[in-house]
Amino acid sequence: MNDKNYADCIIELKRLKHPVIFTKPDYKRAAEPETLFSITKKDCEKFAHRKNIKEAFELARSMTDRNDLILITGSFFLVSDFLRLFNQLK
Repeated sequence: MNDKNYADCIIELKRLKHPVIFTKPDYKRAAEPETLFSITKKDCEKFAHRKNIKEAFELARSMTDRNDLILITGSFFLVSDFLRLFNQLK
């Protein structure tokens, strides 16, 4: 995962009007959130980064209202980590 071309994907993310939070799964090949964030050139306030899915989800929840949608996307590893966290929160 660390060997992927993220710059092209991030260009597409810049087109979105909603916030984007970079994080990483518990997987050794995962790219560092700081690396992904640095590609944004910090020119867009809608981007943020957190070191793990728990911190990223906490930030997302603080940015949304109770009935808002939070989209978790990325690798299967990231989504799996989120599902484990979410099931613990129930």
